[in-house]
Amino acid sequence: MSSAIEGEYIPAPTKNVPVRGILGGTEFGLNTIKAGTKNLLKGGLQAVVIGAALDQLLKGIGWIQGEGGQIQKPVDGASVSTIPANGEYYWYSQSFANKQFSSATDLCNFLADSGGTSSITSMDSTGTGAVCTYHAYSGGSFDMQMARAGSHCPASSSYSSSKGSCISNDSKPVPIADQDWITMEQWIDNQDSKFVQDLLKQQCVGSLAPNRCYEQLRQKQLDMRGPKTVDAGSTTTTSTHANSDGTTSTTVTTTNNKYDITYGPSTFTYNKSSTTTSSTDGKPGEITTTTDQPSDEADPDDSDDDSDDKATPSPCAGDGCDGPKYEKLYEPTKDTKEKALDSYASRVKALPIVSSVAGFFTVSASAGCPSWSTNVSFAVFASMFSYDLVFDFYCQPWFVSMAQYAKIVFSIVCAYLAFRQAILD
Repeated sequence: MSSAIEGEYIPAPTKNVPVRGILGGTEFGLNTIKAGTKNLLKGGLQAVVIGAALDQLLKGIGWIQGEGGQIQKPVDGASVSTIPANGEYYWYSQSFANKQFSSATDLCNFLADSGGTSSITSMDSTGTGAVCTYHAYSGGSFDMQMARAGSHCPASSSYSSSKGSCISNDSKPVPIADQDWITMEQWIDNQDSKFVQDLLKQQCVGSLAPNRCYEQLRQKQLDMRGPKTVDAGSTTTTSTHANSDGTTSTTVTTTNNKYDITYGPSTFTYNKSSTTTSSTDGKPGEITTTTDQPSDEADPDDSDDDSDDKATPSPCAGDGCDGPKYEKLYEPTKDTKEKALDSYASRVKALPIVSSVAGFFTVSASAGCPSWSTNVSFAVFASMFSYDLVFDFYCQPWFVSMAQYAKIVFSIVCAYLAFRQAILD
């Protein structure tokens, strides 16, 4: 099946909108194939059913087909006792020179009887030598070398190099247990796709209705699936306000949005949730979470009273049909745009906040041209002089012309500062 890519969802203002590209189809799943194989083997196999895939499976896990096609697991015979005097195999160690044992396990277990635990840690490929590791309860450990002697096993038995003992040839198959089926499934998991495909084909060979057999092995229709949540973006706002002590503080508010999505067989529903965190001058503030109305719920403001007004006309049918019934989108009025703008401007001027500042920047003032003088006395070569200094440059024509420009700049600066103090802060 195809998989949805997280982030490609664009929720619409409607409910249960089908999503293209994430609706799965039917398929043969590995779990279905393993379950079918298990049922097939439990029912017994006929000669016509056993193919290459099933034969490889049985050999891989060491199972056999018994009487009536029943699948069984062979169990090795038990270890048999040997008589060294007859030249039969036995095990010994230099640590116990006068002791002889029928198997390497018996010799290793004898060592444990002296107050500890022991286990065979290595066995050579021919099964003629082994190492037994002993761990004393009181602490400490050591390795004991063991060796096999003798020339043959007793009658009706054969030597097992892996077990280091003579095993009885009288082995009896046992039924398949629950743990054995788990082993079979694990073995199938480790095979390649070609083997799994052949195993699928093998399950319906010999069936009287092969098509029905394959249909029963198909998985059910896959439900729509995709990510449980989708990031809907985030917004960050910064505001500055004045404190009572004359300082200012900066508040940063971050809102993280996401869509929570639930899926059905062929549709999905979603609802939007937002988490808002705020901090003032770096100090964490409140954290609030809001959840919008789910998309599959009706708007509480909606009612059935106006359902007739919002009904969409149904299209006509037949040879003489010219299409759906025409429906007016709006009714024209006698108002003009100029009249609407003038009405809006009048309502704005009548607002208390606007009327209260009328004439706020109008200042009336009058005064004469400032001018003053001062007498200065100074001495030059023992002679005293007196001189009147007159300060009347504010009244000079060049200063009056520059004052007009200074007044304009000063007015602009003051207007900006007033607007910033009243609105922005």
